[in-house]
Amino acid sequence: MANLYADTEYTSNTVDTVLVEQSGRILLVGATDDRMLFEWRLSRFTANGAFDTAFGTDGKVYPRPYHCDGVIRAGEQPGGAIVLTAGERGGTFCSFFTVPPALRFDAAGIRDITFNPGFFTPGGGNADVAFAVRPDGRLLYGASLAQMNAAALQQTLPNGAPDSSFGNGGKVTFALAVGEGSRAADLVVLPDGSAVFAVLTPQRLVLFKVDAQGVPVTGSDPADNLPIPATLTVPRVTRGRFLCTRCETDRCW
Repeated sequence: MANLYADTEYTSNTVDTVLVEQSGRILLVGATDDRMLFEWRLSRFTANGAFDTAFGTDGKVYPRPYHCDGVIRAGEQPGGAIVLTAGERGGTFCSFFTVPPALRFDAAGIRDITFNPGFFTPGGGNADVAFAVRPDGRLLYGASLAQMNAAALQQTLPNGAPDSSFGNGGKVTFALAVGEGSRAADLVVLPDGSAVFAVLTPQRLVLFKVDAQGVPVTGSDPADNLPIPATLTVPRVTRGRFLCTRCETDRCW
């Protein structure tokens, strides 16, 4: 068993993403206060659970302060580079409509300071943005738009430049009802290259699907009238099948 964090009387440590890399190493991404600061932390382990000392400092990287960030998403590109992004939580001391952070690190945990994919600014309080890395390294990002009443998927080339082959100049926009803004989003890339994009609004869960070129697939919103659940697990795929689990009180289906 790996010792993830030092034992303390009190801790605010969290893990948002568990990424099993192609090499078999395991990367945990979250926030920590183990340096008496509240900041992002990447921890990488070998397959036997030991810290990977070839990554960062003794297997750990602290890339940025954690203030009002939402869930930290992570994905691996070919060659072992790790890309991170996150949304923005609402709150008294938080700023809405801020450009989401987007960071990339090589396999040794060294940051690529030239990386700037220019992800669009999500709507206020869109704490959980959608993010995935395609097998060829292209990046897929989704959230509600800042003007609300719409959500969008954006695709970039592996270096972060817009992918003009996807949608309209690298972006696909989906209409939401008046007054609807995404509170959380997630997506999954299917084996044929298409993607399912889930948007959770205060009223419902909405599912959109696009093909590999970003062309919307009609009739892909089976949950259009699904009422808001207490807790929700959105897109996950097992053997190519799309799964969505809804839980209320003690029941899940």
